[in-house]
Amino acid sequence: MNFSNTQKIVIASLLFVFNFLCFTADAQWKTNFYVDDFGDKTDQSYESLSTEGTFSNSATQNSKATYTFIKDEKSVLVNVYEYGRSLATDIDHTFETVKIKQPSGSVVTIERVFFTKGGKLYFSENTFTELLESIKDSGKYTMIFDRSGEYSQSSYKVLFTIN
Repeated sequence: MNFSNTQKIVIASLLFVFNFLCFTADAQWKTNFYVDDFGDKTDQSYESLSTEGTFSNSATQNSKATYTFIKDEKSVLVNVYEYGRSLATDIDHTFETVKIKQPSGSVVTIERVFFTKGGKLYFSENTFTELLESIKDSGKYTMIFDRSGEYSQSSYKVLFTIN
């Protein structure tokens, strides 16, 4: 079958929109397995969830951001990708306040969440339990947090649905 360039663009656009809607509307935990030094899958697992949202700073407002949550038995690590591709690195690590709007409309505040220099939001020990408790119900969630460095300020907004 031969398609014209216009048909190819329309088909590609429809596939992109369909994947985008499915990706953001149904962000569910998926089970993955760690690998050993040889790249072979081990019996140790973790769960991940990928979703999208926005970020703002002095250079941009409401630009695309991608967030990958990685959960194991004791922690959740959120990789924060500005523009959907670059980790939100900084010269300093910080401790931030994370707010989560639940499907019921209630807002949960989690204090002192570690934001690494490498662009990862790290929920450990007490904050891990608080996070999991706050996102246990089915429905749409919005998570917001800032990065307040010595020389810069960024804000982040994560959107995801748990079924």
